[in-house]
Amino acid sequence: MNSEDEFFKGAAERLAPALRQSAIFLGITPAQADPDPKFAMELGMSILMGKPILIVTSRDAAPPEALVRAADEVLVLDDFHHPERDQARLQDAISRLLAEKGLTRP
Repeated sequence: MNSEDEFFKGAAERLAPALRQSAIFLGITPAQADPDPKFAMELGMSILMGKPILIVTSRDAAPPEALVRAADEVLVLDDFHHPERDQARLQDAISRLLAEKGLTRP
């Protein structure tokens, strides 16, 4: 089995079941210019599963427009290197998305 086959086998065996158990997809905007394959696969599978999508980014990052359109909400942190300063805003965004989708927090 080649590495590509192993990648997709791993996604089917581990990633899909884990995503099914999650209530929301929370993605931190990747810093690199090229899309991160793991991020892309998790995001795509979450979209196909109908999961609410929350994207977290920093003021100096510009998420791709297609990612912004796919997200239910984009939260821009004031200080990406100190997320505890935005903890309440992040918690509010998660709670709001769950409530909008009729989901409850575990």
